[in-house]
Amino acid sequence: MEDAMLESLDELGTFWIPGREDDKLSGRLIFNPKESEISLLLVGSFSDADSMGMRDVERIFGWVGKKKVTVDRCFTSSSKVSSPGVNSTSIIGNRIFLGAHIEVDDSSFKAVTLSFSDLGNWASKSGIVYKMDSGRASDVQDEVFSASYVVPEKELSWFDRGKIILSYRRHCPLRRREIHLEEWPTITIEYATDQPLSSIWQDVGAVHDLLILCMDGHVAVDRCILESTSLRKQDLAGGNLGPQAIELLDLPIRYTPPQERKPRYYHDMLLSFEELGGIDGVARWIDSHRRFRRSLESFMSVRHADKIFAENRFLNVTYAAEAFHRAVYGGKEMEEGSYNAQMDRWLEVTPEEHHEWLINRLRYANEPSLNKRLQGLAQSCGSSVRGLIGERGKWAYTLAQVRNHLTHLSEESHRFSGEELNWLSESVYSVVRVCMLLESGVDSSVLDRKSGSHRMIWYKDHLRQSIKSVRAKLRLGASGSITT
Repeated sequence: MEDAMLESLDELGTFWIPGREDDKLSGRLIFNPKESEISLLLVGSFSDADSMGMRDVERIFGWVGKKKVTVDRCFTSSSKVSSPGVNSTSIIGNRIFLGAHIEVDDSSFKAVTLSFSDLGNWASKSGIVYKMDSGRASDVQDEVFSASYVVPEKELSWFDRGKIILSYRRHCPLRRREIHLEEWPTITIEYATDQPLSSIWQDVGAVHDLLILCMDGHVAVDRCILESTSLRKQDLAGGNLGPQAIELLDLPIRYTPPQERKPRYYHDMLLSFEELGGIDGVARWIDSHRRFRRSLESFMSVRHADKIFAENRFLNVTYAAEAFHRAVYGGKEMEEGSYNAQMDRWLEVTPEEHHEWLINRLRYANEPSLNKRLQGLAQSCGSSVRGLIGERGKWAYTLAQVRNHLTHLSEESHRFSGEELNWLSESVYSVVRVCMLLESGVDSSVLDRKSGSHRMIWYKDHLRQSIKSVRAKLRLGASGSITT
């Protein structure tokens, strides 16, 4: 890995359909992370494309420069026939494997190494030490500047399928009369046995989500390098040079080039690397998040998306909160046996032709309400969110009522402003985030100390005003009478 930057790609190459190496076309491959674009413009069309159905070809092999390339999950967007002129075929791809020809849909790999934006500021460790010594202030010749670099030690921890490592890479080009040293941390996940890419990608997503939760802002995946035990590098004589590094270029939802980013420092974050528990905390997260992975995916959609409607943001986080509580805490209104017995009695006095309707209507009747689930989540957070949400019963009831109005839209439903929904959504995000971190083993005292921090309560006044405004709307019915 030469650096940590996700670089764009715009290269000419030779391409073919797997298994049809004799039918090659020249083309131009483009990967633009900022625009979330992967495109392949081929000169001409494959000779047997019509007979095999070009739209069914999901993978294309090629060479770009000296590197093998696989354009994966692709489809034909257009074909152009010019007479006179040059025929062309335009392909849209969803990911690129740079460095190998990947034969199957879900190949297995031994390890993945990741670079993330602001990972260095989060981990807050560096091997660079510099010193300035000055002699007489009037004589700059006496100034002595010295710098040294010692590679920071790796930090390692085990999880149930392998180990995770925080290590540091560096780049130091030699230039006369100039010193330039660049250092960046990487996270490597090494597996005890080869894992399918789908499973690895879930782990990558989990680590990515954890960094967003801790750094309290968008985090970009700058580099993703896979290692395979079956694909090996070879020298000119055919000798084995070790595992082949394969760069995975996946379409980012939103990507800001490093030169356009504003650095994020400790005061901008909820938890530092050390406060999380170091590399052990990351390993615990990989294991623990599997209990609530589906709710985490819905929950984090509000952070990954560049833009989202306020109603959708609110519904996403409340749905995720409910799903997380169900997965982690469970709970029923009645004891399961008592409820099943009561259900049997209801069925006995109900005509048989209505049994299916009754069962479907009461399928979730024994589930705690959203109001109770939100109260339970807020209570699990202890004092860490108390200063933000205030009285948890009032907060939970208000949010549950808003969710019900948005879920069952009608002409009589109340309208809530985007600003109100935004602050309500943020409060659910803050509560569930703390619950997820606690579930992964973060010390509750660490999160309690954050209760008055800027990152926890910066929008407290906006939230209180939104709750007040929403409750006023919920109290007044269409006729102006008080409603519950």
